[in-house]
Amino acid sequence: MAISLVLPEGQYRIVLTWATVNVYKGSVLVDTFEVPASGSGNAWYVFDIDADGVHEVNELIQYTN
Repeated sequence: MAISLVLPEGQYRIVLTWATVNVYKGSVLVDTFEVPASGSGNAWYVFDIDADGVHEVNELIQYTN
């Protein structure tokens, strides 16, 4: 499973959102991700998650649907 944040067309640059994603296992914080400070794209590809855990990607990408 991939976790991403996508901004609608015409919205502010994603790097200006100062977004943060906190990942919890139960009530325990296991990881924190902050949107990259620079780059381009309309989507923040935060991480993948599978049976082995959370795998950081943390990059800006151009998403089209």
